[in-house]
Amino acid sequence: MYGSDPEQPLSVSQCTHEIKNLFETHFSGVWIKGEISGLRPASSGHYYFSLKDEQAVISAIIWRSKALRLGVQDLSEGVEVTVFGRIDVYAPRGGYQIIIESLIRGSTGTLYTRFLHLKEKLESEGLFDRRREDEVPLFPRALGVITSATGAAVRDILKVLNRRWPSLPVYIYPAQVQGTAAAATLIRGLEVLSHRPVPECFGDPVDCIILTRGGGSIEDLWCFNDETLARAIVNSPRPVISAVGHERDFTIADFAACKRSATPSAAAEICIPEHRSIAATVQNYIRRITSWWHNTHERHLNSLNHMTVRHLSRSLLAGIDSKLLHLSTQHEKLEKWITKRYAVYRERWLRAHERLQVLSPQSILDRGFSITYDTHGCIIKNAAAVAPESPISVRCAVGTLNARVTKVIQKEKK
Repeated sequence: MYGSDPEQPLSVSQCTHEIKNLFETHFSGVWIKGEISGLRPASSGHYYFSLKDEQAVISAIIWRSKALRLGVQDLSEGVEVTVFGRIDVYAPRGGYQIIIESLIRGSTGTLYTRFLHLKEKLESEGLFDRRREDEVPLFPRALGVITSATGAAVRDILKVLNRRWPSLPVYIYPAQVQGTAAAATLIRGLEVLSHRPVPECFGDPVDCIILTRGGGSIEDLWCFNDETLARAIVNSPRPVISAVGHERDFTIADFAACKRSATPSAAAEICIPEHRSIAATVQNYIRRITSWWHNTHERHLNSLNHMTVRHLSRSLLAGIDSKLLHLSTQHEKLEKWITKRYAVYRERWLRAHERLQVLSPQSILDRGFSITYDTHGCIIKNAAAVAPESPISVRCAVGTLNARVTKVIQKEKK
């Protein structure tokens, strides 16, 4: 048997070669039935996806030449198909896949069918008719984000917000975004952020909430198709923006939310305008007011020059001069007021930004501290709450450490 002698072991390449020969010999032509998941049409014309059932998944490829002949352009997520092809081993990754030669369409897959049934049910109740796009504030005082604390989505959102409005307070609720228990943590996040008062809103909760995660297959995003979560989104006292997956991904949460965004970064751009753009708009208003005043003043002077002065009484001339003087005074006051208010708000922005940088978790981490989470993403404050051998994750200034507790030492309070 190959590789049975420890003195003459196979190399990784030799082992993979033998497996490839075995697959090509015994699976040179096989029929497989499954449900399409993670469909990715490539720019080259090839089609990449997975075939799955309730217990297993296998990668699948349809090359461009076969795709044109099979007419697979209308394939979609969740469709059940029966395919014929050969099992091939991709040596660089040590994985296997089926190269499809023929394809027979079946009915829509189980998960996708459940998605359509739930969508139809909630639509018939009028649940999606209560979308409140106009309730998303133009200038939120504080923003809430519900997502994984370690995922790419939260990093993308914070990057965009820091660029567009650095002083905006952001409250992040770390939730599970995949798996059977995820929907409950998402609902809990909505409850917390919708009712917990924050200082920036003078004791009110955050003004807007982003519910988000990165892309994935229909299974990965399934917790966002939960009926209870959809009702919690609709009944939330704070407007909710859904940013789940990529542009081609749709979930029930997208239809229940006040507004749907194609990506987490786009959701951040929806929530807040760019502060430089606002400053430029204010300056533009100042220029337009000044221009209007000068044009109006010149027009009135030119009109007076063409009128016959002898038909005007002294009182009329005095009244015109008085009005012109009043307009000039009001213009100066308005210009000074706008300039002063702009300076005040700019100073507030700068002070708030400085406070945020000092108090931000990242600043604390940069000083050498770290934050420890349990398996549910909750911060560990008491060592006694953790049992030995429990897995934990330690967030540092740069990166996260996955570890396991070997011993719990409870320090007595003095």
